[in-house]
Amino acid sequence: MGKEITIEVLQDVTERFIEAEPGRLGIEGLWRQPLVVTALIDQRFDQLPHIAYHKHLHPRDLLPTARSVVVFFIPFNKELVKENRGGNRPCRNWGLAYVQTNDLIARLTSALGDLLGEHGFKSGLTPATHNFDEVALMARWSHKHLGYLAGLGRFGVHHMLITPAGCTGRFGSLVTEAELGNHPLIETEEA
Repeated sequence: MGKEITIEVLQDVTERFIEAEPGRLGIEGLWRQPLVVTALIDQRFDQLPHIAYHKHLHPRDLLPTARSVVVFFIPFNKELVKENRGGNRPCRNWGLAYVQTNDLIARLTSALGDLLGEHGFKSGLTPATHNFDEVALMARWSHKHLGYLAGLGRFGVHHMLITPAGCTGRFGSLVTEAELGNHPLIETEEA
């Protein structure tokens, strides 16, 4: 079993997972240090259909026994962000980073779920993207809105979630039976 599952353990596992990616992919690092928050599933998550999409799933729709949400943000490095400024279309490297980061999120979420499973806790996982209603083209599971409710960031006027590491990157999340507590990074409405 090993260590107890804490926010520090989740942060450490997430950081190590992302640090290993450049070697696995044979590319320079695309990402900066990830951010991880946890939140107990309580009445604040009842807001999801009102603040995201009226058909948004509740965390317990993924796992009826879920007690906590884990949300992480993987910020892109500054060079990639600068390269993508200007022009009418995203730069090629931005598109590559998007695809590689979605793959990373799928594997990271699975690894975190496995870690929790080793400690006897079930988890509910969702893909990084493409989890939307195909008619309305709206997400039924918004990592960004979960991040907002868990204290990972606040929404700006551009409807992007502004985290302590900015807003250029990708979000991922999972739900678990583990009671991980509330560990927000932001506790005020000011972004």
